[in-house]
Amino acid sequence: MWETIALFLAGLALLLLVWLIALLIKLKKIRFRFRSLAAEEIDKIKGVRSLKIEELRERVHLLEAGYRFFFEEAQTFNVLLDRESRIKDINRAFLNLFDREKAELEGVKLFDLAAEEGKAGFAAYLEEHQKDSYTPEREVEFPGPRGPRRILFGEKHLTVVEECVPAGIVLSGTDVTAHRRMEADEEDLKRKLALSARMESLGIMAGGIAHDLKNLFNPVLSYPDFIADKLPPESDLRGPVKRIKNAAAQASELVQNFLSLARRGRLELQPLDLNNLVRIYIQSMGCKTLEDRFPTARITLDLADRLPPVKGLAPQLNSVLMNLVKNGCEAMKEGGEVRVSTAAVSLEEPYRGFQQVPRGEYAILKVEDSGKGMGEEEIKQLFTPFVSGKEMGGSGTGLGMVVVAGVIEDHQGYLDVKSEPGRGTVIMIYLRALEDKPSAASRVSGTGERLLVVDDDDADRRGLVGRLSSLGYEVAQAADGEEALNYLSRHSPDLVVMDLMLDNENGLELYRRILEIQPRLRCVLVSGGLDHRARENAAALGITGILEKPAKEDELARIIRAELNKSNPAGPDRGGDN
Repeated sequence: MWETIALFLAGLALLLLVWLIALLIKLKKIRFRFRSLAAEEIDKIKGVRSLKIEELRERVHLLEAGYRFFFEEAQTFNVLLDRESRIKDINRAFLNLFDREKAELEGVKLFDLAAEEGKAGFAAYLEEHQKDSYTPEREVEFPGPRGPRRILFGEKHLTVVEECVPAGIVLSGTDVTAHRRMEADEEDLKRKLALSARMESLGIMAGGIAHDLKNLFNPVLSYPDFIADKLPPESDLRGPVKRIKNAAAQASELVQNFLSLARRGRLELQPLDLNNLVRIYIQSMGCKTLEDRFPTARITLDLADRLPPVKGLAPQLNSVLMNLVKNGCEAMKEGGEVRVSTAAVSLEEPYRGFQQVPRGEYAILKVEDSGKGMGEEEIKQLFTPFVSGKEMGGSGTGLGMVVVAGVIEDHQGYLDVKSEPGRGTVIMIYLRALEDKPSAASRVSGTGERLLVVDDDDADRRGLVGRLSSLGYEVAQAADGEEALNYLSRHSPDLVVMDLMLDNENGLELYRRILEIQPRLRCVLVSGGLDHRARENAAALGITGILEKPAKEDELARIIRAELNKSNPAGPDRGGDN
């Protein structure tokens, strides 16, 4: 029995051993299979991760390319700054503004490149951007080799982060230079239109009274010199005569300003030399009178050696020069210098001053004084009618600079004004240069040529006869048309000087009758003011010499000499009587 039990237990143990061996073999197979599956899964995971990394790398590359394209190729002005606002990167548009290489600007603080007057404000703007993602937009001017440019930086920026820490910002700006220029041009045009409307109204008013006033002042202006020449040097009357002359000259200037306003837009421009215009004015009675009124003011000249001619009308430009020099003298109560200069300039780019001057060739007339100067508001009102910074009741009428603006506009010229309180004033006039130079000035004195003066006003006629005689001419006179025709039937003068408005007939009608007797006799027409139609009628008769009352000595001499030269280019002498 015990043997049977022992055999049973041995068999059971053997079966258990066999089962355990089979179990171990099965477990080993399962382990091998698990390892195979794990390896396969790991390989799959590695493949997926590798694919994701490549995708991420591709996406990063695309983002970088897009950023570089946005940053580099955009027409906006883009710049990458560090935390101290130093330039780390800058795009092509911004580099072209300064015309410099990128390496030259790396490390430079951006606000140091701005114009001096806006540097501090721009530095504060950049500091606020470093602190906050939103800062009000700011317009900044940057000087450059092609002229200043105005850049508008926006309200937002991009923040650059390195290792989870802000490392700088990317700013973007837009060039608004052209837009601001258009705004300024529009404002300038509005100002011009408003000024033109006011001046047109003034011209209508001025034209109604200036002609009669000029006729009244003619003898008052003409006779003082004539009387002074007849007085002995020690005469007590010389002082009063001189005061009459000064007062009449000032009144004549005022009337001339009114006439300049009345004749706007009807100028027949001719080539002239600005240098010669300035020299004639400096030697004129008006300038001498001004020097007497302001003995502490020195009027000096600095004329260009080679100045191109311009197209203009001498009397109108003379009134411009007269008003500018007069203003300069009046601005220096304690004395000083009024400097009149000319220059030739070639503008390759438009110049923006008080007015924008287009590119081109110009002759510049500049008048500068060392007086009290003006602030911005005074400059804005400088050419406004009846607005004067001078003492009321004194010399200030508020019309002088209006005349200057009107005449320069009619000459298609441009004005620039530079002034600061206490530092004087500079006014520059830009007139288009002509290619051909005007002929040299002819001599203005007479050498015994015979003239006939026709005027029904006894005072005017005698005054003109006396002045022409003092210039070296032999002068006959006639009080009306019939007397003139009677004289011309017996004599052959070199020139007839005739008033336009005679009692019995118009001067142009009389000249037609004169031409029937002496077809080659030229005429100088004397008038207080000719309208456009009268000038056309005079030109149709061949009359080019027009003398406006009250004529200054140099203008009278110049016009008479010019007409005599046309009558006989070979010389002043002509044949005798018929």
